Amino acid sequence: MLKNYEPRNSDEKIGEFERIMIEAVDDGLNILGETVKATLLLLIKEQFHIDKHEIPKKPKEFSLALKSILGNGGEKFVENLIVRNLYAKLGLGTPEVNREFHEYIFEARRKITLI
Repeated sequence: MLKNYEPRNSDEKIGEFERIMIEAVDDGLNILGETVKATLLLLIKEQFHIDKHEIPKKPKEFSLALKSILGNGGEKFVENLIVRNLYAKLGLGTPEVNREFHEYIFEARRKITLI
């Protein structure tokens, strides 16, 4: 599941999930290039008051920020990359289709904390 990591309690599981989620966000945003990625994260922090480490706890707000900055098509494209990266890193297989970004994130968190 979480490659070579076995957290002992739910707090550790949540902490590990959040770390992996931030990695998945980084990986998903890398397609935009480092400069655009850094600018996007700065805009999200300054305009929407969401710091990078808060994204796992605020997926709905993060999604709204992406939509506001990138538009509906850009937001969906980036979110799909993030979700696929997250599910792959967590060993959860292919995510179901036709869900909202925050629903994917909450579902992944639920599955990981139950393990």
